[in-house]
Amino acid sequence: AGFRLPGEAQKIDRMMEKFAEQYCKQNVNSAFPNADSAFILAYSVIMLTTDLHNPNIAPERRMTKEGFIRNNRGVLDGKDFPREFLERIYDKIKANPISLKEIEDAKAKLSAKAAAGSAKAWEAAQQKERRDILQRTALSLQRRRMRMGGAAAAAAAAGDSSDGAAVA
Repeated sequence: AGFRLPGEAQKIDRMMEKFAEQYCKQNVNSAFPNADSAFILAYSVIMLTTDLHNPNIAPERRMTKEGFIRNNRGVLDGKDFPREFLERIYDKIKANPISLKEIEDAKAKLSAKAAAGSAKAWEAAQQKERRDILQRTALSLQRRRMRMGGAAAAAAAAGDSSDGAAVA
């Protein structure tokens, strides 16, 4: 059984943000130092699932393991997840996709369009939609990373702006 994500990137963003907040509240000893780190990895997993298993994406254009690892650099308060951790996630998603209703719908539509003889037009439209989604997602992740970096910088500045006494 699959689940349906809202089609709008902003709604997915809010849903994943709430998931990450709740996950961190309920798993205080997890590998995530904050909800932003959990959010970025969760969102990245959704994008990986779509990228690896959407029939509208040509196999040669799919995300590689190295690309997935690169996309998740520095999300643990500037540090990286262990490489092996990300490799296991990639391998599991590649072997066993999360069943998204959108992917199942795309497969059905692609089959129907192919039968009608307009698969190329359908694929071009889907590629454009995918590019748009990826651009919006990249901007969303970039804003989150900037906020994470800004929070770290603010914390460092707060530490530097003390009364000048050295901290042992």
